[in-house]
Amino acid sequence: MKRKKNIIRHNKRTGESPQADPYEEELSRIAAIDDSIEPAVKIGVGKCVVINKLNSTEPIAIPSTSSSPSGSPTVTPSGTLKKKRLADVMLEISKNKEEGRERRHKEKLELLRVMSEKLFGSET
Repeated sequence: MKRKKNIIRHNKRTGESPQADPYEEELSRIAAIDDSIEPAVKIGVGKCVVINKLNSTEPIAIPSTSSSPSGSPTVTPSGTLKKKRLADVMLEISKNKEEGRERRHKEKLELLRVMSEKLFGSET
């Protein structure tokens, strides 16, 4: 497509000798078969839509990769996924980040304690 665009841009300039477009025939054949610009599959948050050639859509539920605080995915008894509120998701993300910070801080303090014991002896 970039080469075709360059040829079109070149042919628009005044004083330039026109170049032949070898891609025009192939692109016109493709457009004659199916000129839609929509993708065959649309994937969004919590759903996947497959578009058939007959232009019918089939929504498909995608299991969420996030998990509840207990560690298991949030699924209702009927088998459908439960939508979480944005505030709940943001709160869960911030809790996970804070737990990570605390863990790294404790590891750092433990490492400093071990290093100080080795450096200064077991005086502390």
